[in-house]
Amino acid sequence: MRRVREAEAACAELGVARVEWLPYDDSGMAGTDTTANPKAFSNAEPNEVAGQISALLHDETIGVVVGYDANGTYGHPDHIQVHQVAHALAPIVPRSWVLDATYSREYLASLPDADGTLDLAFAAAEADLTHFVQGEELFRAKVGATGNHQSQVPDDWDVDNPDLDGFRARFGTE
Repeated sequence: MRRVREAEAACAELGVARVEWLPYDDSGMAGTDTTANPKAFSNAEPNEVAGQISALLHDETIGVVVGYDANGTYGHPDHIQVHQVAHALAPIVPRSWVLDATYSREYLASLPDADGTLDLAFAAAEADLTHFVQGEELFRAKVGATGNHQSQVPDDWDVDNPDLDGFRARFGTE
C-alpha cells in the first residue's frame, strides 16, 4: 500500500488527472522471490497487458506512448516489461509513436563521481538517443514527484532541501 500512496502523491504533484492500476504485483529485482511470483508484472504477456491498457484508453487521444529503454534503465524486470508493453501497445493505439525514456550511459560514466566504466546493461548508448527532454519547469516537477517516492530514493534524500545540482547533473535530461 505504501508504494500505491507514493505513486498517487507523485501523480498529484505532476497534475496527472487519472491513475489506473493494473492487476499485477511488483516484480522486485531479478532473481528474487517476488520475481518468481506468477502474478508479478514482469511475468505477464506484453500483448495481454497492451490490450488491457488500450481498453483503459478507449476514450483518450494518444499521440505518444512512453516506456523505458530495452534495459529498463537499470535492469529492473518491471521496467523492462514496460518497454515491451509500450512497443506492443503502440500499434494498437492510433496515430501514436513510442519514446523510450532513458539516459546517456556515456554521460553518466563521465560525471566527476563516476569511475568512467560503461555498463552496457545500464541506460542507452549516446548514439542511440534521438530526443531530449529538459527544462527547469519539467525538472522541478520531476524533483517534486521523486520526493514522494520515499521508499525508492536514497536514505540521504532530503525532501525539504534536495541536492538539486546533483540530481540535475544525473537526471536533468532524459
